[in-house]
Amino acid sequence: MKKLAIYLLRFGLNFIYFFFKLLPVKQNKVLFLSRQSNELTLDFRRVQEELKAQQPYAEIVTLCNRLEGEQSGGLVHFAVTTLKSMYHMATSSVCVLDAYWPAVSILNHKDSLTVIQMWHALGKIKQSGYQTLGRESGRSAEIAHLMKMHENYDYIIAGGKA
Repeated sequence: MKKLAIYLLRFGLNFIYFFFKLLPVKQNKVLFLSRQSNELTLDFRRVQEELKAQQPYAEIVTLCNRLEGEQSGGLVHFAVTTLKSMYHMATSSVCVLDAYWPAVSILNHKDSLTVIQMWHALGKIKQSGYQTLGRESGRSAEIAHLMKMHENYDYIIAGGKA
């Protein structure tokens, strides 16, 4: 039953997204999506400050929604935020994430959208993504596959000498 619900969710969101994708892309629009906090995170603030310094005409849109914990707004609020994110993904040229955002992974995006995963700590070194599957801190492999977790990223920022 869970599989069917996920397939229906994916189909429904892609159906809605199809119509959003008919809208034109704004070449200077950059979308930031965070599930780490309900407010602009320090990492995003620093990246946005540098982006504004280098590209003063960039249109920056930020959606922050922590699904868990106090002041999260709950599942309904996250669903509304997801719909907003779908509109902005369809009309942005770049999308920057600091965590897994389901709509980014399960939707079929325009080729013009570049998705950058910077995780939620600039230059961090920790286990994340598929490394946590099946562990207490991670998801089940089956759910990860059905939700296409961590798919559709064009670039991933990670700490390292290079």
